[in-house]
Amino acid sequence: MTKGKLVILLALVCGLLAITTISFAEQKNPETIVIEHVKDKRAAVTFEHKKHNTERKIECAECHHKTEKGKDVTEGCFKCHGKTDDEKDAKKVKLEKAFHKNCRDECHKTKKKGPVKCDECHPKAK
Repeated sequence: MTKGKLVILLALVCGLLAITTISFAEQKNPETIVIEHVKDKRAAVTFEHKKHNTERKIECAECHHKTEKGKDVTEGCFKCHGKTDDEKDAKKVKLEKAFHKNCRDECHKTKKKGPVKCDECHPKAK
């Protein structure tokens, strides 16, 4: 193989790796996440995931709080936080309480940024 062909081949491989990495990063940091587990009580919540992570500079561990540094954080909140409090494990808080405590109370109310009223997160049907 000539030096020119080798350079072209390496450039193609690097390009493919870059595209794959960007695509994988987008999957790990989606634009929005729709939280539908509340639909039995209220409207689903559209959470602006990427905006919180990139524009607002909120570290992954603030929400994915049980994740060790360097570990995969793609598991959703519902994996640990179910629809009801886990009677077997007092540390497992149901999803609704977890979001309200972590997002609404500790972040939005404390920093006076973001929605705090029910219909600001759970929009009424039009």
